[in-house]
Amino acid sequence: MRVRMKILKSSLITMAFCLLTLLTTSCQLKANSTTTGNPFVTFYATGSSAATTVAKQMWHGLLSLFLPTASALPAPGTMMDAVGNTVTVTKIWFTIGEIEFKYAELPDGSEVDGSDVSFTGPYTVDMLSSSPTPLDAGNITIDLMRRIKVKLVKTTSVPGGAPAGLSNNSIYMEGTVNGHAFIFTSQDEAVMEIYGPNLVTALENSSLLLQLRTANLIRRIDLSAITSSTTISESNKVNATNPCPNINSSASDLYTCIRGGFETESTLGRDDNGDHEIESNESSFD
Repeated sequence: MRVRMKILKSSLITMAFCLLTLLTTSCQLKANSTTTGNPFVTFYATGSSAATTVAKQMWHGLLSLFLPTASALPAPGTMMDAVGNTVTVTKIWFTIGEIEFKYAELPDGSEVDGSDVSFTGPYTVDMLSSSPTPLDAGNITIDLMRRIKVKLVKTTSVPGGAPAGLSNNSIYMEGTVNGHAFIFTSQDEAVMEIYGPNLVTALENSSLLLQLRTANLIRRIDLSAITSSTTISESNKVNATNPCPNINSSASDLYTCIRGGFETESTLGRDDNGDHEIESNESSFD
């Protein structure tokens, strides 16, 4: 009986501690939230140095307290594509014209592009920068979101440090496949839509982070068609057989796979600890 009482007492103490932790977290969120519906946020965009992503799990959130997490650094030195080819990525640059945040995960028939723009560029972004700088900051008109719309624009003025190949393109990427150099360029000025089932709450004075998971992008594409120095573009899409069924099952070229992967392998989250990485215990679309 005495042993049972000790176990019961220990369980009650544990439950009380957990409840206190939840209440404290809830109070902190409430204290940082906005009641006006137009919170002031700082917006970043970057790649992830993580080798791969993992599903959100409570134990992973606990482990992150003790283990070092990935940061916004260049992509992992060596990655593997969908069939085991060795890949490196050394440059990824975007030029963004407009950013919109949306509550609905998917648009309905009445939605008009550009009807609710929160930030207006152009912003030229080094997605592999080791020291990301904010794209913009200000009040936005929505504090609950499941989707972000990113309008690409061609680069009219290449900033210092950016590759010359970004000129007149909206996306520029460099890397190697089994030692063979490749360049990807796109002049696309379409709207990229990045979304997920989970709500991200924009708190007052919080940081929102658009993150490209570089390793996930690479491991979902069969890049075997690159067997020599290659430039992939709208005019040279590089034909391939079923190269990315997990991105676009109907794709038959590498251009379509990489361009589509920039959307499917990106997410938006709230960077609560300011390390320019979305950890599993931070709010995101996933």
